[in-house]
Amino acid sequence: MRLLSLLFLLLLVAPALGEATYRVEGLPLDYAHGTAYEVSLTVSEPGAVTGVAITTTNGSLSAVNVFGEGEAHELQFGSATDGWSFWWLAPADPHELGEGEAEFSVTFAGEENSTWAAYEVVVRPPPIVAEDEEAMPVWAYQLAWGGAVTTALLTLAAAFILRRG
Repeated sequence: MRLLSLLFLLLLVAPALGEATYRVEGLPLDYAHGTAYEVSLTVSEPGAVTGVAITTTNGSLSAVNVFGEGEAHELQFGSATDGWSFWWLAPADPHELGEGEAEFSVTFAGEENSTWAAYEVVVRPPPIVAEDEEAMPVWAYQLAWGGAVTTALLTLAAAFILRRG
């Protein structure tokens, strides 16, 4: 399991009054199924941020490390001097090829309903390993076996026709 945190996600944002920065830590590059990740948000000017809105397209969000039955795809926090922390529960089920990405959006609200900064990232599902039979979709197995059987039948038919003639 790659636990490369997104420490390099220290992004610089330059609002009108000077240089301000924010940091998003704890999101993996690619997640492990059913794993809970603690994500921390910090800003260089906490007094300028009146709240934070977090959304995701996959998995479940929670303010604490407890998750309910359904999936929560949105969280909102008010202002804070020490930053914010939330939990993301990665999807537990493996997905079909090309599905399963989780798109995150973090919006730091400024004074008078302005946006102080915004951040978006896509967290990928676990990499597909060739030895993992569940990683290959069923249709791919069916297509491969269908092609092999068709090739064998056509080869036998061609051999039979060529022998007769």
